[in-house]
Amino acid sequence: MKMLKIKTALQIAKPKAEVYQAIIDTEHMKHYFIAESSGMMEEAKTISWKFPEFDMCR
Repeated sequence: MKMLKIKTALQIAKPKAEVYQAIIDTEHMKHYFIAESSGMMEEAKTISWKFPEFDMCR
């Protein structure tokens, strides 16, 4: 059986600093694809994200 491989790319027309902040900041990420987060991304910190599409309580 062959493995299916998919490659994709996305170009974001924003300054790097703005994109970086949007990724590490929980409040910004909630506007994109996560439902909730246990905290902001920080070095050596473990966080968890909840995705609305994958509700494990169902």
